[in-house]
Amino acid sequence: MPKPELKKAVLVKFQWTRVRQKAWREKPDHMEAIRVRATQSAANAKARNLQRLIHTLGACPATLTTDDLRAMVTNSNYKGTFHSMTNKLRRHRLMSYDAAAAVWVNHCVPEREQS
Repeated sequence: MPKPELKKAVLVKFQWTRVRQKAWREKPDHMEAIRVRATQSAANAKARNLQRLIHTLGACPATLTTDDLRAMVTNSNYKGTFHSMTNKLRRHRLMSYDAAAAVWVNHCVPEREQS
C-alpha cells in the first residue's frame, strides 16, 4: 500500500520532532536546562502580565457596572471573551460581583478611594 502524500509543512514538523528526540537522547542535561529556562521565562511573563492587569485595574473606579466592565474588556487588547476575563478577575481576587448592588467591586483600588 503506498504512503499518502504529506504536505511539506507536516514533513518539516516531523523532521524537527526527530531532531528534538535525538537531542533528548544524546544531550538530556542540555535539553533539561533549556526546558527549565523556558518554564521560568513563561512564569515570569505570566507574573508580569498579572502585574500589568493589577496596575490597569488600579486606575479604574472602585465599582463598575457590568456594561462598563464589558466595554472596558472590549476596548482593551484582551483576546479572550468577557466571560473568561471575569473568571480571571474572580480567580485572582481582583474583582468580585456584588449581586445586591448589581456592580463589580474593584479590589485593586486603594482603600482611601473606595469610600
